[in-house]
Amino acid sequence: DRTLTVAPPLQLPMLRPSRAAPSPGERLARDLERAGHAVDRTPDPIAIGDDELCPELAVTVAEVRHVVEIVGFSTAEHLAYKLERYAAAKVAVVLCVDVERCAELLDDPRVIPFKKRIDAVGLVALLENSSRAA
Repeated sequence: DRTLTVAPPLQLPMLRPSRAAPSPGERLARDLERAGHAVDRTPDPIAIGDDELCPELAVTVAEVRHVVEIVGFSTAEHLAYKLERYAAAKVAVVLCVDVERCAELLDDPRVIPFKKRIDAVGLVALLENSSRAA
């Protein structure tokens, strides 16, 4: 019988840590922070009736706090329902909708379509305009 014994110092090849690509929400938060905006990456869920809304992040623009929810699979009816629930909770919201996963978009200024990356500059411009109009 032969026994192989391994004793220190033993050098094993280094493994490269796998890095997952950042999510659209992570990228958006980073872009907004780089532009100088206060971003809350973990806003509290919003309970309204039997529903619980879970925004991805919150950003303060022109002294108004807005929540941003990133929506994957959806329909125009579902988007309208989400907007109605946020309005009932009296929360300013923007829904960023992945056009590659969305069955249909809703024609509403609070709905921003995106492909892979959300345009932070366009989002801020929309939020600034909505803050002035309010």
